Amino acid sequence: MLKINSTTVKIAYAIFILAWLAGNLMDNAGDDFKYVFMLAAVFVSLMPIINVWTGNASYSDIKYYNLFQILLVVVVFSIVSVGAMLVNGFQMHMFKDLFYIFFPMLLCFGIINVDKDGSLDYYIDLAFFSYVIYFIYGFRANSITLITTISFAESYSPWESGMADVFFIAFYYYYVRNKKIRCGLAFIFNFLSFKRIHVVFSIGFLLFGWVFRVFKKTDVNKVYLNCVKVFFMLSPIVINFLVSDEFAQWFNKTFTDLDYASFTMGRFDQIIAILNYDMSTRGLGVINYYLEEQNAFVKIMHCDLLRVYLETTIIGLVVFVNSYMNVTKKNIYSNILVVFFFVVMFSSTCIQNIFYWFLIFMSCEGMERTFDVRSEDGVGDSAGVQLQECN
Repeated sequence: MLKINSTTVKIAYAIFILAWLAGNLMDNAGDDFKYVFMLAAVFVSLMPIINVWTGNASYSDIKYYNLFQILLVVVVFSIVSVGAMLVNGFQMHMFKDLFYIFFPMLLCFGIINVDKDGSLDYYIDLAFFSYVIYFIYGFRANSITLITTISFAESYSPWESGMADVFFIAFYYYYVRNKKIRCGLAFIFNFLSFKRIHVVFSIGFLLFGWVFRVFKKTDVNKVYLNCVKVFFMLSPIVINFLVSDEFAQWFNKTFTDLDYASFTMGRFDQIIAILNYDMSTRGLGVINYYLEEQNAFVKIMHCDLLRVYLETTIIGLVVFVNSYMNVTKKNIYSNILVVFFFVVMFSSTCIQNIFYWFLIFMSCEGMERTFDVRSEDGVGDSAGVQLQECN
């Protein structure tokens, strides 16, 4: 019988990455089969753990904490959405979002509890280089001379794409892991993909990241963590201020060379329209469904934090922020990575990027293992778990 161990999981993951790459190269025409292979990878990685649950293998120290944190988000979002449907009479549109939220962590949970020895570079490497292939193929017609047309003020690049998220995650992971060549390569592709905040943060970390290494502390300060949580929980207040006419007028007067609407790429106009329509407390997924029904130019709300607040109330936002920050509370590098993507969700969207969040969670685990190894001079039980092979 097939033995499910770390090698088997790596093979299943490689097949999943190849399927994901094939779907991307076909312009996402194969979305369905991409997710089929993802589900297959989830199933394979969970088999040894299922054996423990069913009593067919001995008990092991399975790492549940992060999975339970994300599961709590799913449960609360579901309860609020069902309640909204019963009160307001709207249809439920939450299932796709719940899938996108839960399955990245579920796949990560399966992998890290089976592949317990050493780094997780293999998984990040496969994802990164598959997207390098996708990037080169997708922009094969572009000449390198077009690099002079990149504009920070207008957030324009002839290579601009959502792939910037993958390249940024890879850059950050390789930086922390001190993989200089891969880090440099990821930085180049991150720059070409040109999302302003990704580029600024990457340059900032290259300039000031040494501070963390000098102090050699990876623990997350509780006061800092709580302040971060409170800020993102109160983010709807900040967003309401930023979309006000008063702030737009102040911005245009202060930065005379920039137009506020152009600088924000019309995202705040979308937010204002949604706020005026009053889409609050309708359940998860309703706003994007509304935008599709209205045949809006942009059919996804570009402000995930406000969307969570409007669709699932302050309760949903508090649980969402608290749980995701708790996933990173053991390691400052992991925390910074997730905080960065929460900043992205402040003015854009990535909550539905199932593959990106899988890489984020895997990177967090990989970086925690890195410092476990450095502190213990070897990989012990804290870097993984002891699971018997599944027959």
